[in-house]
Amino acid sequence: IVTFEEVFDWLRGVFVGSVFPEDTYYGEPTPREEIGTVMSYNRLVGKIRFRQVRSNPDIGCPKVHLNERLMQRPDGSRYTQEFIPDCYQPLNEENEATQRYGPA
Repeated sequence: IVTFEEVFDWLRGVFVGSVFPEDTYYGEPTPREEIGTVMSYNRLVGKIRFRQVRSNPDIGCPKVHLNERLMQRPDGSRYTQEFIPDCYQPLNEENEATQRYGPA
């Protein structure tokens, strides 16, 4: 999901279909008492609120040599290529991204 349109497509499709399903997994109508449950376990109570929290890449990440491979250019020179260019650690105060997101 990259654009606002994709967010709303996901909300209208996957999200609403998961929280307010019309049919059960077996194709039967969803019983009224199960509408608003998530995975038949959690129950939706009150309003739905979305929160976005982002972490900055490469803060506190161990650089592992297994993430690199030696490559050769057509002219014969060599360079190191990383398989995974960015590392994202679990969110904490040190790596929380607080800058604005999207175009200025």
